[in-house]
Amino acid sequence: MLIATQGKSVTATQQYFDTVLTQGDYYLGQEINGTWQGLGTDELGLKRGADVTKKQFNALLRGEHPETGASLTQRSRADRRPGMDLTFSVPKSVSLAWAINNDERIIDVLRATVHETMTKDIEPLMQRRVRNGVNASTRRRTGTGKMIYADFLHKTSRPVDGAPDPHLHVHAFVINWTHQNGKHFAAEMGEVVRQRPSLQAKFDARLAKRLEQDLGYTVTKTSYQQSGRIKAGWEISGISRKTIEKFSRRTEQVERVAREDGINDEATKATLGAKTREKKLQGKAIDTLRKEWQTRLSEDERRSFDRLQSSR
Repeated sequence: MLIATQGKSVTATQQYFDTVLTQGDYYLGQEINGTWQGLGTDELGLKRGADVTKKQFNALLRGEHPETGASLTQRSRADRRPGMDLTFSVPKSVSLAWAINNDERIIDVLRATVHETMTKDIEPLMQRRVRNGVNASTRRRTGTGKMIYADFLHKTSRPVDGAPDPHLHVHAFVINWTHQNGKHFAAEMGEVVRQRPSLQAKFDARLAKRLEQDLGYTVTKTSYQQSGRIKAGWEISGISRKTIEKFSRRTEQVERVAREDGINDEATKATLGAKTREKKLQGKAIDTLRKEWQTRLSEDERRSFDRLQSSR
């Protein structure tokens, strides 16, 4: 799954960095280190793959050079758009295979798939606005093919009744910046939003292919009903729908609130996440969480995961 969320303001996104991007897995008792990616790193003196610092991130949100602090924009606006959060999530069965069978190879596959999708499909869609020479009041868009983003790997969902579920996902926060002909510009990411369904399909197809060819899993197309709608996708073969739903309590929590409020629109449902979040608790080591997840499995489910592991 791929969700695109526009940053509301510089201040709100700076808080998002502190409370979500770097702290999403507080149950694991650790902060999350993001890394800089994209062709824009070459233009801004950042090393691709290097850790993201708060100072660098906040400077870019303000439209400033991450190292020198020099302005990257011709004018500063109070309502500046800081950027867009692209969130890539794996099917629940993939998170469960990682969590229950301790298959850390899945993390590498997820990272590689996100990187390929961002590099091959999303970066080429980056654009900037250009003044029309005939009528300066009108603008057109032109491709730049260059961006800078910070990616953050998260492994758990928000808690329900004090406990999180396995939920592998990557936040790729794209800075509102692009570069062309030696100059810095504000980015136009409308084409990314417009092509989101296609980008999601490419990400899903790549992930499924890697799981099968590189890791030896078998995937199966699925369809199920949720809130009166048929949802299609795929899951790792051998993990039942019942098990998937058992570890999808956060999704069910949001769906329940949506039903109670009469909300059917998917975009509106996405905003319910913040309204239903539980407070942060003391961190737990991943081994502790894995033991807790194991206790929620029936004997048949444990055997299913054993078979899944032995079949690879």
